[in-house]
Amino acid sequence: MTSSEFFHHRLRLIGFALFLILEIAASGYATSCREPEILAGTDPFQAPSSLTGLQVVSLNLAREESVDRILHDLKQAESVAGADVWLLQEAAERPDSVRTIADLARELKLNYVFAPVDFLDGGKLASGLAILSRYPILEPRVIPLTWHNMRFHTRCRIALSAQIAGPSGPVHLYNVHLDTRITLTERMNQIMPVLEQASSVKEPIVVGGDFNSADVRWVGNLLPLPYVQNHSNAVQRAFLERGFASPLARSRPTIDALKLPLHLDWIFPRGLNWVSSGVTTIRFSDHNAVWVRFDMP
Repeated sequence: MTSSEFFHHRLRLIGFALFLILEIAASGYATSCREPEILAGTDPFQAPSSLTGLQVVSLNLAREESVDRILHDLKQAESVAGADVWLLQEAAERPDSVRTIADLARELKLNYVFAPVDFLDGGKLASGLAILSRYPILEPRVIPLTWHNMRFHTRCRIALSAQIAGPSGPVHLYNVHLDTRITLTERMNQIMPVLEQASSVKEPIVVGGDFNSADVRWVGNLLPLPYVQNHSNAVQRAFLERGFASPLARSRPTIDALKLPLHLDWIFPRGLNWVSSGVTTIRFSDHNAVWVRFDMP
């Protein structure tokens, strides 16, 4: 990258960061966190398992409530349309009227667990993490992550773990969603409970989600200094040092904003043979879907 290209990348990243601040400044979020309830459902008409292995997809749903819109856009994305496992962030529904996650799982003929942790719109909209799987989902658990006072748009952060009875035996899953405007040290501390638990797991394991790993140094959770800290490399290194693979290391950006190379979403497997991976644009979301296919004997 030339000095001119680097300068323009930095300007675009500053512009995106300021846009992000203005966009979310008006959003109201609770500043206290409680133990989330885990909702679950089993589909009695599950789709047949894949003959070629196991495909895991991670996608930020951007709090989209319309199941019809989600299904329409997923069907347009052939590379992920028949995935076996979905790790979903910002999964949202209105418990009193719209059961988005339960309905989505039913339409896809998948089992699901859903842990709503943020409550918006006067408590009417529940947002959190979900796991959908064509295989039985066992032992779902919530892992509390470090809470940061973000001055505004403060959110409760968790990881959602579960075990699936995969085609070749159990596979452990961790779905994570980290804070945006935190320092590199804070980001690594926030993911540490997941890394520590994952290190003790002997069976195959997949960690995925929205790590919000933009290469920005945030000052006081408000002032962005682009390219001062390399969050994406640090996140990858932490997993690689613990025996995980990084199939998405050379993939294209996972969020399309001002043509910036922002890689926020990741999937890190261990104990599984991955054969292909990619990034797929999903129209309703501001994030792209990331996916990895595994060869299961």
